[in-house]
Amino acid sequence: MKTATLVFLLAISCQHSFAQSTAEPTNEKVYDHYVGAQVSALLVHLFNSSANSIGTGNPYLITYSMNNKKTGWGLRAGVGCNFVNTSGATANNTTATNNNDAELRLGVEKVFDITSKWNVGTGIDVVFNYINDYSANNYQSPNEVNSTTTTTMATNYGGGIFGKINYHLSKKILIGTECSYYYVVGKNNQAVNTVQYYTGNPPVYTQTKSNPNYSRGNISLPIVLYLFYRF
Repeated sequence: MKTATLVFLLAISCQHSFAQSTAEPTNEKVYDHYVGAQVSALLVHLFNSSANSIGTGNPYLITYSMNNKKTGWGLRAGVGCNFVNTSGATANNTTATNNNDAELRLGVEKVFDITSKWNVGTGIDVVFNYINDYSANNYQSPNEVNSTTTTTMATNYGGGIFGKINYHLSKKILIGTECSYYYVVGKNNQAVNTVQYYTGNPPVYTQTKSNPNYSRGNISLPIVLYLFYRF
């Protein structure tokens, strides 16, 4: 009887220990995710409908970041675009513009909580930009036709450092700004085609091409505002 009782107690003890060791871990959140959009231009036009666009040097309209809640380390990305298609006409002149530009950045960052409302971050980014622009200008009179088209294609890439600061409007909504310095290199391919025609003369066709390499440093000042949603 004593032996049976001892075996029973050992079985209960082993079952209890096994249940504890195989218990599922708590579902603790490891990362914070942030999606942001530029709201600077929107705020300017809300308060001043006649305001002109202000150049910020920051083309990234949408941003995303993922940060470890404990360490603050994370990844971030940003995308921007500029698609413009315009045309105009006067008595003797017509113009057309078609711009297709895109920007992309990927980076690593470290975020620090200063207080429960404020945090700052810094890190490095790699950037890639693509430009494909076209413009046409046509002038026509009874004795003259003058047409000029310009095509510009460019790609550049590089990288640099950045810093940012955010303020918590609520638990899930933040507003912030950032600054950066990026150094980029690339090649600019441009072709200018001109056609001139005068009454009584044959048309004259001219084409000029250039493809210089270039490098430059881009500074983005902390004057752009982002609105973020955390999840």
